[in-house]
Amino acid sequence: MCNYIIEETSFLIETKLVSAINAKQLQITFNKAVDASTVVESADSTLKDGVFSITAADSIANVVGNANSFKASLSADGKTLTVNADTYFSGNYAVTVNKDLIYIADGTKTVGAFSAFVKASDTTRPAITSVSYNDIAHAVIHFSEPVQDVAGANVLVNIARADGVALTTALTKANVTQGTDKSTYIVDLSGLNAADRNQNLTVTLTGVQDAVGNLLTPNPAVATVKYDISNTAKPAVSSVKVTGNTSFDVKFSSALSATPTVTVGVSSATATVDAKDSTLYHFTLGAGVTDLQTVSITGIVGLNFVSGDNFSQLVNFNASAAPTITSTAVQKINGVEYLVVTYNKNVTAGAVATATGTYFNPTTSITNPSYSFALTGNVSNLLAYGATASNQLKYDLSGLAAGNYTATLPAGFATDSYGVSSLASSTISFTRTSNTSSTAPTATVSKVVGNNNKVNVHFDKNVDAASALNITNYTIEGATVTGAVLTTNGSGSADVQLTVTNNTYSGYHQVNISGVKSADGVLMNVFSAPVTLTEDIAPTVTKAQITDTTHITLTFSKAVVNAAGATDTTIRINWTPIKNAQYLK
Repeated sequence: MCNYIIEETSFLIETKLVSAINAKQLQITFNKAVDASTVVESADSTLKDGVFSITAADSIANVVGNANSFKASLSADGKTLTVNADTYFSGNYAVTVNKDLIYIADGTKTVGAFSAFVKASDTTRPAITSVSYNDIAHAVIHFSEPVQDVAGANVLVNIARADGVALTTALTKANVTQGTDKSTYIVDLSGLNAADRNQNLTVTLTGVQDAVGNLLTPNPAVATVKYDISNTAKPAVSSVKVTGNTSFDVKFSSALSATPTVTVGVSSATATVDAKDSTLYHFTLGAGVTDLQTVSITGIVGLNFVSGDNFSQLVNFNASAAPTITSTAVQKINGVEYLVVTYNKNVTAGAVATATGTYFNPTTSITNPSYSFALTGNVSNLLAYGATASNQLKYDLSGLAAGNYTATLPAGFATDSYGVSSLASSTISFTRTSNTSSTAPTATVSKVVGNNNKVNVHFDKNVDAASALNITNYTIEGATVTGAVLTTNGSGSADVQLTVTNNTYSGYHQVNISGVKSADGVLMNVFSAPVTLTEDIAPTVTKAQITDTTHITLTFSKAVVNAAGATDTTIRINWTPIKNAQYLK
């Protein structure tokens, strides 16, 4: 995470959080997944026209241009929108969103208007965070924030074998390009000779800067990459599953380097890679088909560049039996309890959505504990982000009292893609408790008065103790978090006292918190704020030297105070020579 010095940067406006994460990027976080098509233009990946406005709020702000042209991306969970400036952000900005233009992912509700002010100044240096691979010949170096183009004259690149052996074919700066998100460099290893494959290579980068000129840390910085040819397995088709008369899924044995060519009969199919499983492709036909069809798949190439065998199989696209229930469970989604019904195929909510049955209320008289009920609820698909279909329906239980329910779902409760309706269900049972707050906890931080090694984190809600006490959920840059104690919880707010050691410098230390949940199970948004700590690393003696017959000079790792009250890294000590001093070492 980039340590971005932020003043009044985060505002919880109804259900949104607006924050500046570095000089190049702003983030807008929603409390529910939103429809990507209502925030990002599909044609050019810019902000949806007419929805957003980001303007300079005072004379010191860098003018950033028309928000409609800003590149943007939505996170996999559909809740975090990252906006990239054409230039960079520096100063005060007004961020506004127009009313009722953004829809949540299931399309049932719109997001209201909101405004926020962001004031920020980027003084944090970018860093290399990780290395991944698009395929075996293209390594991706990830930075903590967007950086300048590798083509910049000040950027130096050196690529060498880690074992010191000279490359048989040199790789240079020309083999490195910047990724489209500006926070990655892609190293093309395809030109390596066989003798240099399967060898660790060091990519040394010097002079890389972020949008406002902060230099890479450390500088130079080194990433290790490899053209790994050890995996020679062929990719193959694992399964083909029809999900409708215009859709089917193909599961491969491993991830592919490119989308294969797929036809059904004489019709071609378009593909979408599953958001969570890179080996699963969702294919869609332009028109519906029936009966047995030949599904042909060619161009199956793995990330290792090994080609798989062409695939052909007869698949039945005819309407099949009515969808049947495979499981039911009560799930709490954003604080609301739903009965989630899972079917054996993709379905949508049918025309009939009234459940009937009985429930047992333990608070009533034991002589008459059971009551009949009929519930017409809000039924919709439970969709993962980016999915347009699913095999799950969620039934809003908000209208039910707490108790144990026995119910029957009517015929027509669900409909598959062929229009075949479900039959009446057998008896199902579930327990209704209550809805809870769907608002994420927010935090503030402060140093404990009189104790440089204690930092207090205050949450505005009761918290889940296990997540609040997990020290991996807290980081303080320039220091180490060694302990967490929950000092208050249960009265509407909570406090966690962190034990901090190894403060390596005096001044602002960035505190980063994530992963903490409210007592109702709602995950907090990522939180960052500064806290002032004083450096506490004890000095050590790095050298002791006899400088003459009556003095020893001690050199310390840092400045210390001598007897006269002056600070220096060396202290000269008087001593009395002893007999046989020649034996001193």
